Amino acid sequence: MLRGIHTPILVLALSSLHQRPGFCRCCRLGLRDHCPNLLPVIRQTGLDGVNGLTPGPVGDIGFEETLDRCGEDFIIFGGVFPPEIFHRPGVTRQEIEDALERLFSPRIRRANFVLWVAVDGLSTPPEKFQIVRDWMARRQAV
Repeated sequence: MLRGIHTPILVLALSSLHQRPGFCRCCRLGLRDHCPNLLPVIRQTGLDGVNGLTPGPVGDIGFEETLDRCGEDFIIFGGVFPPEIFHRPGVTRQEIEDALERLFSPRIRRANFVLWVAVDGLSTPPEKFQIVRDWMARRQAV
């Protein structure tokens, strides 16, 4: 259905939107195990990016795999910080920083990538966000 009906409609709509400055992305939140199969279709439509990618083990696709399938210019707007780390009780500063180092490979640092630290109503100590902020600030200075 997506390829047969929605793709041609999206291609037409996006070609019109791309005549103006800006970009178009879709939200990929939702069912597990679908994103790897949908990425080729998403890219075929002319969408510039996707929102809400979650790497395993919680999600279904990594950020670099997304770039492999969609190209280096593809926008990952809202790459989800691994919740199994960020939301774990008692997680240390070092564990969060190590996860950020793994997440922000040189390739991801060059990519069109916006990190999403999702808490979705969970009670989250502000110190965890400050760790991410501080790590990002140190990385900007390098």
